[in-house]
Amino acid sequence: MMFSRLAFVALPLLAANFFQLASGKAQGVKTSAMLQTGSVAGSKAALEVERVVHAKPAEQQAFVLALVDVVKQGRNLTDTQMEIVNVLQRMWYDQILPEMQRGHEADAQLLGEHLAGLGTCDQELAQRHSEVSAIADEKSQLEDSQFRCDEGHAAMDSNASAMVAGFHTFIESATPPSIPIPDVRAASPDMDSYVSENLLWFEGFNRSYKEMEAEVVALQALLVAKGEVCTGARTTFEAKFCAWQSEIKQVTASYSACREAATGLYQATLIAAKSNAASRKVQYAAAFQIECYLKVLIAPGAASQSMLASCQNSDASTSALDVQEFPLPPANEQLLSGLGQVQGGNLDCDAVAAEVAAQVSAAATAAEAAAENGGMVSG
Repeated sequence: MMFSRLAFVALPLLAANFFQLASGKAQGVKTSAMLQTGSVAGSKAALEVERVVHAKPAEQQAFVLALVDVVKQGRNLTDTQMEIVNVLQRMWYDQILPEMQRGHEADAQLLGEHLAGLGTCDQELAQRHSEVSAIADEKSQLEDSQFRCDEGHAAMDSNASAMVAGFHTFIESATPPSIPIPDVRAASPDMDSYVSENLLWFEGFNRSYKEMEAEVVALQALLVAKGEVCTGARTTFEAKFCAWQSEIKQVTASYSACREAATGLYQATLIAAKSNAASRKVQYAAAFQIECYLKVLIAPGAASQSMLASCQNSDASTSALDVQEFPLPPANEQLLSGLGQVQGGNLDCDAVAAEVAAQVSAAATAAEAAAENGGMVSG
């Protein structure tokens, strides 16, 4: 009975002006004469049909209720009134009720589209997930390269340290011949033997010293070069690591913002759809009762009187106008976790970015200088 009561709340408001019209209180309209006497003829009857058919829904409903009042008084409707009733009944079935259903379906479709908007967020996340995974793979490869470079540098440094230690040991352990200098400091076989043996030793020592020194210097130069390579590898890795971390933050924030916007749009649409549905239910309840009254007006006289009570006590089923609310899909935690975790540590990604920018700027400056020098030489 709830919608029946709703109808009786809505109908008096819809009918008030036209009841005045039907009773002769409205100015400029002669409907009361038609309702009370049925004395509308010729072109006036056609105009009356046209006017009521094209009137506002509230006026049409009021007109029907006014005719019901005529039937309650035990009087019959005129041909013109019956023609209007038949046209209105077709309008209820062909226009008004289908229009309510179309509006309901449009709201449901829009609600579904906005719910699907959350799926769009997941699609974008899946695409960005692939991009982040590619950066993560590059980062892992660079990390492996840096690790191997550091291992090679450590091994080279160990070899260099061992070589330097061996060089120092060679120097410290070098012992010249212990042959005493002859007492007679003059040319003699003993002096010749003394000089020859010492000269032979120093020549051998000097040769070994120079060779070992060259090896130490060369290895230390290689060690410095290897260190520069590893430093470059570390810088490249750190830049890629920071890019990966930044991408994770951006993708996560973008996904969260997308879901927040889509959820807000869905909730706003849901509120609007529920409000529309509530209004349609009230309208439908009133329309349902008006349709019942139209059937009363079309029915034969005796039957119409018996049908009036059923119209007043009938309930309109509005379940077809209910808004179906779907649960919002949860965030795709699997894809989010697959992005990787934002890591802390001592790495300052802002400083890394500044260093990379400085290197790029320095390289550009060097290239410009080289181009200018080349131009001057060629000129």
